[in-house]
Amino acid sequence: SELQTICINRITGEIKWKQSIFPDKIEGYHPVSNAAQTSPATDGERVYSYFGSYGVLCYDKTGKLLWDYKINVHPHRWGVSSSPILYQEKLIVSRDIKNERYLIALNKVNGSTIWKSDLPELNYPTPTNWATPVIYKDQIILHRSKEIAAYSISDGHRIWGFSQLTGGVSTPVVSGNNIYIGTW
Repeated sequence: SELQTICINRITGEIKWKQSIFPDKIEGYHPVSNAAQTSPATDGERVYSYFGSYGVLCYDKTGKLLWDYKINVHPHRWGVSSSPILYQEKLIVSRDIKNERYLIALNKVNGSTIWKSDLPELNYPTPTNWATPVIYKDQIILHRSKEIAAYSISDGHRIWGFSQLTGGVSTPVVSGNNIYIGTW
């Protein structure tokens, strides 16, 4: 199977470049979706793609692979949809699934690990989380199954968290000093 990162000219629709990877195994995914559910991130110089069947790939703006960070294939049947986010020199990835619960900050230039924080196990029927984290001031806000939590952008330590009967599917939204999270 093939997964692609494609660069499209937003004015003309012309494909400028595309790069493919061919993982040994493709993660499970929802029937109305596919194994490329996350949105790439860019700092204007580099493009970062995250696939649950491979890991993180970093390309320059011409499509040349600069580095990759491999991970285990996502074991859950509904796949990964938490997109990577950028903050200063860090690329932040939430890897919050059944057997791998962590938040990681990679150096956006070379892919080295800046910090990695284990996330607490949550006793919830759907133990996988799909929400993309957001930055609020110096905190990374995570919507997880059964909780809302914040972690330090500088070193990844847990700042606060509270239990909430929720599934980790909606991405938080920040407006001024308010954080909005759709829960159920």
